[in-house]
Amino acid sequence: AAAAAAAAALPPAAWGPHHSSYGGKIRGGAITAGCGGFRWATGAGTLPEQGKYRIQYRVDRIASGAVYDILVGVASRAARVEDQDGCPKGCYFWWSYRNGRGSVLCAEGSEVQGGIPQESRAGSTIEIIVDQDASTVEFRLDGAPVGKGGTACKLTVKPEHKRDLTPAACVYYAGSALTLVAVEAVAR
Repeated sequence: AAAAAAAAALPPAAWGPHHSSYGGKIRGGAITAGCGGFRWATGAGTLPEQGKYRIQYRVDRIASGAVYDILVGVASRAARVEDQDGCPKGCYFWWSYRNGRGSVLCAEGSEVQGGIPQESRAGSTIEIIVDQDASTVEFRLDGAPVGKGGTACKLTVKPEHKRDLTPAACVYYAGSALTLVAVEAVAR
């Protein structure tokens, strides 16, 4: 019964507040085309304040000739990243495609780890594991941990952000697309 109650409290796998440049490019959980800039879409609800959760994304397309694209993670609702450009404060994300130059993990507007060999591609599954109790966010690409040396690099969430986290993503190029597939509890 407790697991059912926790699952019922999870937000739907759908986008909510987003930058106006995504107008007409978001349907349910799908961002069907990029917005032409580093602008954000956020989830339809926040994660519960406690527990461990998995957010799953599917990279549907990466535009031909794209030099960078597909930023995914979580953001504080209070930070209102959907109203900002670039790498905003209150956002913890993986810049998952950089055309063979190595991906980058960022927190609070700054690079935490760069030159990561894993990069997403069309058809990739990206999982974000949010541990509210430990205040960490980690990423997996097709089941493997994201970070140098094949080990997960965990981003640390500031205490003021951990109580209102929601999925967040940026799709830059018009020919790229991303789907928010699921938001689910992870058994401890």
